[in-house]
This record gives sequence, structure tokens and C-alpha cells, in this order.
Amino acid sequence: MNKLNVENIQVIADALSVPVSYFFEPEKASRGGEKPAFYLSANENKLLRYFRKIKNSSSKNTVIQVAPLAAKAD
Repeated sequence: MNKLNVENIQVIADALSVPVSYFFEPEKASRGGEKPAFYLSANENKLLRYFRKIKNSSSKNTVIQVAPLAAKAD
């Protein structure tokens, strides 16, 4: 009777630190000729939310330049 909307599913996924796809059966992710949906992990989603909040284009460019450096640090 009650259905969760996409935002609530994302909130739950974030709280549990799982991707949204965790809640769906793999065989039902793709129907017919449709491509399977792409889901971000909780941390990827969080990073994207913060990035989208950056208004200054110079600040966005700084984040883009730092990201590859941080990826190499691992």
C-alpha cells in the first residue's frame, strides 16, 4: 500500500551505506531492451551532492583537479 519514492530509497541506502541497487533484484534491473540503471554508492552520491552545491566555477575546477591526485594517493 505504501510505496517509497526515489528520494526515500536514496536516504535509506545512504544510512545503510549501500547502493540503491541493493534493494532491487538483479534480474529485474533490466527489462527487455532497456539498459540497466546506473546507481552510485552512498559516498559517490554524497560527493556528487556536495559538488553540485559549489556555485563558483573556479572552486569546481579545483575539485576536478584535486580528484585525480587523491585517486593516485591510494
